Formats: sequence, C-alpha cells, structure tokens
Amino acid sequence: MTASLKSLGNASLAAGLLCIGASLTLRDLKAKFALISACTVQRLLIVPLIAWTAALVFGLDKLSLGALVLFAALPTAQSCYVMTTSMGGDAPAVANVTTMQTLSAMLTLPI
Repeated sequence: MTASLKSLGNASLAAGLLCIGASLTLRDLKAKFALISACTVQRLLIVPLIAWTAALVFGLDKLSLGALVLFAALPTAQSCYVMTTSMGGDAPAVANVTTMQTLSAMLTLPI
C-alpha cells in the first residue's frame, strides 16, 4: 500500500511540474512582470528577513534560527499551480511566479 501511494505521489509531482512548464509564456511574464517580481522578492527576501528577526527576538539558538530561515527562504511549492488551476485561478501567472521563484532561489538560498 505504501509503495503504491509513494509511486502515485512521485508521478503527481512530475505531472504538476510538466503542467507548469507547459503553461509558461513569455507574454504573460512580460504582462505581469511587476506582480511576479513583487511575489518573488516578498517570498525570497522579506519573509526570511521577518523569520530571522522573529528568531532573534525570541532568542532561538543558532541551529533553530538556521532551520527557520532556511524554510522561510524556500520558493513556493509547485502544488500551488495545481490548486490554482483546479480552483479556476490565473494559472499562467502562478506558473510564472513558481518558475521565477525557483530560479531566483538558486541565487538567494546560498546567501
């Protein structure tokens, strides 16, 4: 049972990533560049800064602070695209946001 569910989970992640790639368009990226950039800056810079500040305020040890900031600095999950599509939202915009955050995270996570 567990192996079957694990296989289904792995397949659904790959299918979601393929859907995101198929939904990407440069036209939507250009049209909503300000929104996509704002979401990326908020998720990859502002949220980790808030987490870091909160960790200092609450006196977390260095290991806990590092774990908190690391998790706060991760890009949005690819499953948000599937949820947006199923709820009738702006799927191309979410695909662009997800892609921009994932690519940008390659630069921000090492920092």
